[in-house]
Amino acid sequence: MIYRILLSLILLCNCISSSAQYERAAQWEEKIEELREKNRTEGIKQGCVLFIGSSTFTRWGDTQQYFPNSIVVNRAFGGSMLCDQIYFFDQVIKPFNPAQVVIYAGDNDLNDTPTTPEEFMEDVICMSRLIHYHYPKARILYMSVKPCPARVHSFEKYKQANRLIKEYAGRYDYIDFANIWDLFINEKGNLIKEYFVADNIHITKDAYMLLKGVIEDKLITK
Repeated sequence: MIYRILLSLILLCNCISSSAQYERAAQWEEKIEELREKNRTEGIKQGCVLFIGSSTFTRWGDTQQYFPNSIVVNRAFGGSMLCDQIYFFDQVIKPFNPAQVVIYAGDNDLNDTPTTPEEFMEDVICMSRLIHYHYPKARILYMSVKPCPARVHSFEKYKQANRLIKEYAGRYDYIDFANIWDLFINEKGNLIKEYFVADNIHITKDAYMLLKGVIEDKLITK
């Protein structure tokens, strides 16, 4: 028991130097309380397929309807980075004892920040280790960062991060990778702008159907 506690603390410390020094924590207090309220009102679905990450998943509010053959719970929160998911691991992931965790991250982590793809990968590795340590039978599915018209200036960082995530996932039989980048690029190499809403960041219902097609066969079913 002591060994498990110490190892968990070490893993967390490698990702976040100190909870007292984690400056982003305060901005999520209200959002985390909303997730707790969801857990209280909707109940906890143990062994579910758990979607976590930023607003690309947050806006996929009816996720269960897209995947009727799986038990799906969506606990993403918009604007977040992967380091936030790590910090709030106990609140976001741990209650569900998930059979699979589906992760969308990198969009905010790499856009207009000094974070490099290599530094972002440190969070990917940390999150993967945390999940695998606590739930060794659980599968992990990383979705690639998507392109969007408002963030063209970050595309090189996004592409490099996608390459690194895919390479990392390929080393482990319990980690899958889903490339959604190509869904938004036409045969001429241009963005398909019809898949984006007015803010040029978030995607339309038609685009979510494309995401469904890419990941549905990778999800654990009932």
